[in-house]
Amino acid sequence: MNVDKANAALDSVYTADTPKALAEAYAAWAATYDSETASLGYLLPFLIAAWVARHVPSGEGPLLDAGCGTGLSGPSLRALGYRDIAGLDLSEEYFRAFFSTGVFTISHAPASGLYELVRITKKGGHAIFTVRDQVFESGGFRDVFAELEHDEKWRPVEE
Repeated sequence: MNVDKANAALDSVYTADTPKALAEAYAAWAATYDSETASLGYLLPFLIAAWVARHVPSGEGPLLDAGCGTGLSGPSLRALGYRDIAGLDLSEEYFRAFFSTGVFTISHAPASGLYELVRITKKGGHAIFTVRDQVFESGGFRDVFAELEHDEKWRPVEE
C-alpha cells in the first residue's frame, strides 16, 4: 500500500468544497479505498459495528448504514449476527437496481424522487417499481419518464 497515495486521496475528500466534488473524490478513490484506508489504520467501521452491537441487539429490526461507501462495516455486523442491513451512499451509480412497491403515489413519494434513484443506480441497472394508473399523469410521472428517456438516463423495458 502506498500511504502517500492514501493520504492524497484522503486530502481530496476533506478539501472537497461541494457535494459534487466530494462524490467525485470518493468515486476516484473507490477501487482502492478499502486497502488504502486499512494501510492508514482506519478502524472506525469495526468500532461502529461494536457500538451498534452494544446498543442494538441483533434481530431487533433493520439497520441503515448511512454513508456506507464500500460497506466496510457490513462484514463485522454480519459476524455479530446482524442480517437485515441496508446501505445508502452519496456515490453515483452505486446500486445494480432499485425497486419500490406502492411508494410512488399521491401523498407518498413524488415523481421527482425518481431522479435520485436513477442517479444512484449503475448504468445498465434496473428500476422496478409500480405507479398507479390514476396518478401516472396527474402525479407528473409521465413527464419525468419522458425526461429521463430523452436524457438517455433510462429506457422502458416493460410496462
